[in-house]
Amino acid sequence: MGLYTKYSLLLVSALLIGNSCANKISLSGGPKDEVPPQLDTLKSTPNYQLQFTPQEIILTFDEFINFKDPSKNVVISPPLQYGMEIDQRGKVIKISFDEKEVLKPDVTYIINFGESIADYTENNVLKNFSYVCSTGDYIDSLSIGGKVFNAFTKAPVENITVMLYENLEDSVVFTQQPFYFTKTEGDGSFKLKNLRGDTFKIVAIRDLNLNYMYDESAEEFAFLNENIIVADTNQQNLELLSFRAATSPRYQEGDVIHDGLFSLKFDQKLEFNPVTAINKVDSYIEKDNMLVRAYIKDIELYPIQFEIKVDTIQDTIAIRKPQNKDRKDLPTLKLMKSNIKGDIGLHPKDTLEIEFNFPLDSLNRVLMNMDESEIFISPKNPKKVWIVNEWDEGEDYSLSLDSNSIVDFYGRSIDSTGYDFEVARRNAFGTYEISLSYGDEDVTYILTIIDSDRNEIHVEYVNRESESFIMNNMIPGPHTMSIIMDMNQNKKWDTGNYSNNLQPERIKNIAMDIIESNRTTSFSVDLETVFSQIDSTKIDLIETKE
Repeated sequence: MGLYTKYSLLLVSALLIGNSCANKISLSGGPKDEVPPQLDTLKSTPNYQLQFTPQEIILTFDEFINFKDPSKNVVISPPLQYGMEIDQRGKVIKISFDEKEVLKPDVTYIINFGESIADYTENNVLKNFSYVCSTGDYIDSLSIGGKVFNAFTKAPVENITVMLYENLEDSVVFTQQPFYFTKTEGDGSFKLKNLRGDTFKIVAIRDLNLNYMYDESAEEFAFLNENIIVADTNQQNLELLSFRAATSPRYQEGDVIHDGLFSLKFDQKLEFNPVTAINKVDSYIEKDNMLVRAYIKDIELYPIQFEIKVDTIQDTIAIRKPQNKDRKDLPTLKLMKSNIKGDIGLHPKDTLEIEFNFPLDSLNRVLMNMDESEIFISPKNPKKVWIVNEWDEGEDYSLSLDSNSIVDFYGRSIDSTGYDFEVARRNAFGTYEISLSYGDEDVTYILTIIDSDRNEIHVEYVNRESESFIMNNMIPGPHTMSIIMDMNQNKKWDTGNYSNNLQPERIKNIAMDIIESNRTTSFSVDLETVFSQIDSTKIDLIETKE
């Protein structure tokens, strides 16, 4: 090729490149990779080997991988005497046995990788991957399966570790790693495969610290009271109910929400308020699920000190003055919600309850247009105003809140506003007439009626002396009855305790007949048989209320 030809080709190439650069094209990254790494069987040591002898195991994947803390996440069963050496580079994991290791004859070994393997780019986890081999002529092929449900909400529990122990002592869950294990799927289901015929202890642990042992003070847990026998007839319908053991609330952190409003977060739902202010400050303190909110009038008394007392443990914390750039003024005082029932309106016999976003200090009923009403701040909740009146059915009412009609905890007046509402007719509501029957056991039950918005609208404590009860003024529509078998008769649900071999108190949720307006709906509950039935519904009660 001559010089002229080469030059011509270079010139054409340059022109093409120049034209390409002149036309800007937006590039798309394509669909997101959601597929975990897959084993390349042609480049890996064969899985499910028979007559296996200690050798280097090479596992090659189809993409680069992240290998997370193999010393904690990779477990072999049955356990080895000397352990394994594990190395990972790029796409390859290499596993070596100690030269002194002698494998047991005629035993199936399972190297379970848990969730230690993920792809390098998107961190897609390869779940429940295992390498299986046998020192004998066959691979153990028995299996068991089932589901894990939350004991309180009955929701399926995903990604909790189900474990089998060859050692049947109760203390084994605190001291040893399991013989076999797997993780549950999104529907709470699990399957343990390649098991030998034997008797095992079975538990499930939300293994937060990845040590494959039970930390009773922190981790979600489930167990069966009896050991299971893995035999030719495989068990595939085991049901485990998970719970957190009862522990005292622990303070986690404090935060300045606004000037004069602080939150203190705990690790669980609070049954009582453990917080008091000790600065000699004017304060109002309320609990709400896992939070304590502290309203403080004089915010210039920083640091604000609080005493936290739970059982016999007492502690003091201080909330320091935030930097000026982080300070946030309090929002204006405003009406937040009322007890008006959906689209129906207020029942004519009900007290109107309106709730504000801050606790109230005083009100001036003269500045409201409710001359015939009795109006006062609720003695139970200073955020609420109660208005008592002889309401006329089917009438529309308008509540006028003039400026200075309501003054909050901080001395601030509400801006002028109004609130319109309707009083319903009596025949817009329905009635439940609930009849009860019992078995031979003298058991106390807690019956909670829950509406379609998951609000608990009625609680009834019943025993053999309770035959029926009536619920009036019910909003038409579907309802659910949550039934707790209150074994210790303390009128609340109690969690489990593994050390005392106590399962959490049993709960069943049943769908009630739909109630209609201006009708009485009869509903019968056989408390002896209801706990032998499958739940007809599951209720999302936001489980940290457990």
